[in-house]
Amino acid sequence: MITWTDNSDDETGFYLQRKVGDQGNFGIIAQLDKNITKFVDDSVISGKTYSYRVFSTRDGESSDSYTEVSITIANTGREDTYAKAYQLADDQKLSIYRVIPLDAGDAIVVGNANEVDTFVSRIDVNGVPKWTRYIESEDSGEGYFTAWLQSSDALYIIGQIRPNPETSVPANLGAGRLILDPETGEILEGSYLKLADIQLFDLRPADENNDGVYDSLLLVTRNFADADYFVVKTDLDLNVQWSKEITKLDALGGKITAAPDGSVFFAAQIREPDYQGDRYLYLAKFDVAGNLVFQRNLTFGADVPEISLYSMNILLTGDAADSYRLILSGIAAFDPSADFPANSDTWFLALNGSGDAAWKKRITTTDLFLNTAYQGSDQSILLRGSADTSAYYGSINVKGDLGPAYSVDNDIEIDLDSEAGLAGGSKLFELETNRFDPHYVGIIAKVDADNNIPRLANGLVAEPMAIDTLDFLANYQAESFSVVDWSVGSPIAVQKRNHAVQLVITDLVGK
Repeated sequence: MITWTDNSDDETGFYLQRKVGDQGNFGIIAQLDKNITKFVDDSVISGKTYSYRVFSTRDGESSDSYTEVSITIANTGREDTYAKAYQLADDQKLSIYRVIPLDAGDAIVVGNANEVDTFVSRIDVNGVPKWTRYIESEDSGEGYFTAWLQSSDALYIIGQIRPNPETSVPANLGAGRLILDPETGEILEGSYLKLADIQLFDLRPADENNDGVYDSLLLVTRNFADADYFVVKTDLDLNVQWSKEITKLDALGGKITAAPDGSVFFAAQIREPDYQGDRYLYLAKFDVAGNLVFQRNLTFGADVPEISLYSMNILLTGDAADSYRLILSGIAAFDPSADFPANSDTWFLALNGSGDAAWKKRITTTDLFLNTAYQGSDQSILLRGSADTSAYYGSINVKGDLGPAYSVDNDIEIDLDSEAGLAGGSKLFELETNRFDPHYVGIIAKVDADNNIPRLANGLVAEPMAIDTLDFLANYQAESFSVVDWSVGSPIAVQKRNHAVQLVITDLVGK
């Protein structure tokens, strides 16, 4: 809105002129009646600078005096963007840890409630919840990893849970699968697979028939007492198809994914950095029946003592079942004198089905700390990061080419957390700012396909940026950890206590 002071008492109207940028020419955009002192210019474009001049008129003749003002327009909250803060009623703690896109622009939001329980909400294209369910947990170790629409009447969520309260003990942490009604969020069915005293590190659905419908689950667990890892494949009802134990693999975390030919890849970062003088990654490949194809260790050379693995995904290179790349990413201390992980570089390593490198990328932009978001095997991997009062986002494709990248400089310390790509190129970000307590408030912002962002602060715009990359050394050697069959029991039905709950929404976009 442009406002001015009416200093004349005999005008018959006003002319309002505008020019765009420094090189533009002024032109009349409005002829206004007398005594008018404000005007809303709703034709501006985010990120552009406009200059305005107001002249009083008397019988068609304009005055010679005027005041000129220039304004840079922040994002005005277009209909295809939004930023909303979500809170649970009664001052309960809330944190969002996953935003999962669905068809038609909807999304599933999964988060933590009161540091123990779980909430699941389905939001529409404008960020308005269709429903929200509060799922009571039997222990704080419970949590849900991902969700997807299996059919029009079945929303699946999977994670690690304990069974019913009357039978739960600390050693009963295992894999869980719930089926929810997509229209109401009510739990229709639940299954639980006991995995002894073991934590789940990764649990993913797999499309074994390559028909666009998930038909199996892959999971990685670990027995802390014996430092053994377990790779398990089940159907969607958690009936075990095969399971393997990798003995004495003293590692951290664990990632799992499936290729179009049915192969299963498992990777973890080795705990101790004394293997040949540097830290290394462990990689194993299993065929569709669970037979071990190979084991390898990956190192980045003796001058890189610290490596962390953050993600592992499959991207397609063609239509054939064996046309794919296995994309691993994480951070590493390529400069041993730098603080780890604060001053580390982000790395990407693409392998073919035989485990050989196709390409490598080391992102060296100063203070740029990147995480990834998987959109599907036929799409680029999304990137996001934060440093001080700047946030960044971009993408990397199956060939290792970086897509357009953008930086958002601001004064509200935006941290981009979970990220999801929507149909048409829009993106959803779960973010934190220093204006809200992240223990009680979750924020989701939608950026449109043209990178218009919601106005969380004046002057908040996405600017193109360059990301620098380097090659790096990667060594591969055969490994020989013992891999044996592992016996797993049958799943049981569970009923999780849950009820509908209301999310309190605050629109953060100034209209």
